[in-house]
Amino acid sequence: MSRRGFNFIEICIAVTVMACCSIPLYFLMTMGSRGVVVSTREVAAVNHCSALMEILKGASYKQLVSLSGGGQLMLGQRGWQVYDAGSEKYVDVSGNSEYTEAMDGMSTESLKPFEWTVLEGQDSSGLVPWLQERQGATGLEGSGGEYDLPPLEAFFVRRIKIDCQGETYCFVAVQVDWPHESREQAGKGRRRSVDVRTLVVQP
Repeated sequence: MSRRGFNFIEICIAVTVMACCSIPLYFLMTMGSRGVVVSTREVAAVNHCSALMEILKGASYKQLVSLSGGGQLMLGQRGWQVYDAGSEKYVDVSGNSEYTEAMDGMSTESLKPFEWTVLEGQDSSGLVPWLQERQGATGLEGSGGEYDLPPLEAFFVRRIKIDCQGETYCFVAVQVDWPHESREQAGKGRRRSVDVRTLVVQP
């Protein structure tokens, strides 16, 4: 009976082959996990856009012209919540610097939960309080507003743009964006976004 074993060279070849086979599998698993994160956030972003557009659909052309001052107005709202799996509920992290890094002109110094910030134009006609009233007192489900907005996770920014500079129509856009899931791309300022647009025409 032969007692011959593997020599060092054969072991090195076997390890090399196994390593070469493992590298593609590792990248496939990483890409799969990243795809799940992207899909989950895209679904959440679509829900945020739909909820905001539902609120704006309740405004007539005349109301939109009044709320935007007949010009162009953009509002933004920073995310302020993270989901705590332990307590199975959303937790306010607006005072936690780990989650409140400045993003796209949205200052963290004045970050308050449920608050809208004017990013472009002047809110001289009350769009902020109009939105606040319709999203509910706290912006949480069942908060008593005419409409309820879903909780906004800390990595999201949602924006509303109303442009009534046209003579017979108002352009309305809702956008939700978040940092790229790749740290390298996020470090370069790249972000992913979902947006919904519509036109409200003068009757």
